[in-house]
Amino acid sequence: MLPSEDAKLTPSSAALDHRPDPHWSPGMVSIWTGSFPSVEAADAYFDETYHHDDTPISQFARDLGLRSYPSDCLEFHFEDTTVHPLAELLAQCSFSESYAREVLAVAQLRGITAVQGVALLFQFDYGRIKEASTGTCLSFLDVFRFRMETGIPWLDRLTNVTSRHPAAYLTVLDALRTAPKVTESVHLHAEELCDSLLRHMQETYRDLAQQRLFQFGLVSSEAVGEVVAELIAAKILIAQEEDRPEDFRGLFTLDAWFPTAAIIRTRSVSEDECR
Repeated sequence: MLPSEDAKLTPSSAALDHRPDPHWSPGMVSIWTGSFPSVEAADAYFDETYHHDDTPISQFARDLGLRSYPSDCLEFHFEDTTVHPLAELLAQCSFSESYAREVLAVAQLRGITAVQGVALLFQFDYGRIKEASTGTCLSFLDVFRFRMETGIPWLDRLTNVTSRHPAAYLTVLDALRTAPKVTESVHLHAEELCDSLLRHMQETYRDLAQQRLFQFGLVSSEAVGEVVAELIAAKILIAQEEDRPEDFRGLFTLDAWFPTAAIIRTRSVSEDECR
């Protein structure tokens, strides 16, 4: 594949939906309201660490019945212990102009107008697993659609079609452009692109490289191949005759790329602290 100067969007007729795991839901945000006895208790509840075993990365993850979630997709606002109008809290949240009105309408139907704080998990549909306990600190409100505007016209149009994280496209393009041999006339093969992607992520994010790749949905070489196909469909990349989708099969997974990770234990908030 080669970079293209043509940034006009031509949506692919193929199915472009992406689901790295059953709960990952691009373009959706799950929202909770709740209260904690102190700001410190809230921070501890959401505090994250990573393990090789099945230990949940936070008390929040444990209460959701999950081992983990993309941490950069989590946002929470518990700045003090007083109650605030929900509208004011939502105004502080990312991309809220695309979902605040719907959230307020749902909250009003439930008699919720003011709360201590809110928690949001972007690109995640908790509605699929909401039978799991969420403890006593938080109350699940609902799942809402949101738009992540980047200000880049072709990218916003493309993500509107695919619901993929925009950083997935930018990261693959960065990997392509920073590959050692890439020029306007030299073709880059799938394996070379994946190698360049790993190098780019490690140089850019260092210890957070695996976390960022998971957040962006680039969880395997097959996922990278899907992103490349979507960029070609959008005429951001130019396909060569020798490019084949199967070239991306079996080149890497995150577990194979990052076989070791630091294991750090974290403090959990007990249910008594939430009361």
